[in-house]
Amino acid sequence: MLRFAIISKDNTKSIKLKDKICQILTQQGAIEDPSNPSIVITVGGDGTMLRAIHEYMDHLDTISFIGIHSGTLGFFTNYTADQVEELCEDILHVEPSIHEYNLLKIDLEDEVYYAVNELRIENVYHTQSIDMYINDEFLQSFRGNGVCLSTSAGSTGYNRSLNGPIIESSLNLMVMTEIAGIHHRKYKSLQSPLVMGGDTVFKMVLTKSDKAVLGIDHFTITPRSNAEISCCLSHKTVKMAFFKPFPYTKRLHQAFIK
Repeated sequence: MLRFAIISKDNTKSIKLKDKICQILTQQGAIEDPSNPSIVITVGGDGTMLRAIHEYMDHLDTISFIGIHSGTLGFFTNYTADQVEELCEDILHVEPSIHEYNLLKIDLEDEVYYAVNELRIENVYHTQSIDMYINDEFLQSFRGNGVCLSTSAGSTGYNRSLNGPIIESSLNLMVMTEIAGIHHRKYKSLQSPLVMGGDTVFKMVLTKSDKAVLGIDHFTITPRSNAEISCCLSHKTVKMAFFKPFPYTKRLHQAFIK
């Protein structure tokens, strides 16, 4: 028996779509079970999808996700608001293709966090100073507004806005992109995005970070000065359900070009 949960954006249109999906699925014998779903349906956009994944972070091994966008096109959502009936028919009767995406694992002071899209270290008040290491080998001392470390799946998000590379989502890679770096005779850095392999450990030491903010997907925390942050691609994955072909090229075209 299909068990499902629905998470929607908090607006009238999304809530109406959520209620309609729930009605159709339950009338066909599916069970709404937010505590133990086999599939989570999101109604909204990419932000809603990220919120849903984090809400079920401890149960990702048994859950798949599918999204319907109720506003602007979402990169993680496969159905439009006028395809509710098609979505429900697919969920009920079609065996999905499951695509798994590795999460970014973030170790910060005895706490472990996970990101679907990216980790951001940002400071709009003061210049930050961050020492960076790759597999414990010193890379550079960066000064500027911050750093974005993105997964392949998240490379079309904030990373792209920073002119970072779009990485095909099936590739197990991560990319570091500088945010407004300071470059002159005294301070120098790569001044270029850095793409790293899936087994790389990227460490940052916040040597000067007053009023810095650590952003992990949709939520933020405040790191202490001199905090050490280690990042790598995790074996933990999120499962996305595809009930119909949606080539990556078509997804890029619809999201950014059409």
